[in-house]
Amino acid sequence: MTKPEFVAAMSKCRTFSDLPKCRLEDMYDALFLRDGVVAKAIVNTHGEAKLGELGVLKFRATAARIGRNPATGGQIQIPAKHKIVFTPSKTLKDLVNQ
Repeated sequence: MTKPEFVAAMSKCRTFSDLPKCRLEDMYDALFLRDGVVAKAIVNTHGEAKLGELGVLKFRATAARIGRNPATGGQIQIPAKHKIVFTPSKTLKDLVNQ
């Protein structure tokens, strides 16, 4: 969902229908941008951010490992990384599988 799609969808919700478009854009920025609430919750704690009945975003660290270059077949060193993993809630899974 893009930012304009998010703003359009939120403006159709009964709760937010009276808010101007610029306020809904500010709400999107506060939630999803690099310095937004969700990113800060994950990065600062190296933990998880629970997104209500949507699911959980969790911080995970992967170890360094040896991989294979598909073009040459030679071995390459893949460095350790940090990644974010989304785990959907049971409510979301049930909704998708209806």
